[in-house]
Parts: sequence; C-alpha cells; structure tokens
Amino acid sequence: MAERKPLWDESNGLYTHFDAEEDILYLSRGPAVDSYARISEHDERFWFRYSDADDSKTGVTIFGARKMQADDPEDLAKRVADFLGVGRPQVLERIGQAIPS
Repeated sequence: MAERKPLWDESNGLYTHFDAEEDILYLSRGPAVDSYARISEHDERFWFRYSDADDSKTGVTIFGARKMQADDPEDLAKRVADFLGVGRPQVLERIGQAIPS
C-alpha cells in the first residue's frame, strides 16, 4: 500500500497543500479555519484568506504557483510573507518543500 501524504503538511509554522494537477498552492499560518477570500487587486492569481470569526489574516491561495515559483520565487515569497506577517526565508523554505521541482 502506498504511503499517503497528509492533506495539510506543516513545517516552520506554515501549513501547505499543493494541488499539482491544478497548480494551486494553499498556504496558511496555522491549521485551517473557516475563512473567506478576497482576490488581490493587483494579481488575481492571489486570493487572500481572512477568518470568518474575526477577519484576521489566515492564508493565501495561489493559482499558477509552480510557474511563479520557477519564474520569481523571491517575489512569490515576498507577497505571501508581507500578507501573513511572517519572514520571507520561512515562506521560501515552505514553498520549496511544498512544490516539487
């Protein structure tokens, strides 16, 4: 029987799930909570998620993540880090682990 990868994988405080078939990366600060999304005004590939309970920032959904990671990983990490209020190196590490090369 093949080993199943957990839906949400966590390291360094960030939780991720990468849907390789659709090229969508889900990244959250902490375990997933009920949230709503707002599409970025500057780039519709980024959906910023906020808690239903208190409007706090909970995560980012990124469409076309593999291409963005290949083209400009620093910019991708900056956008996520700036929104979630975490360090860019932390985001780079986590995205690098989540998206297979």
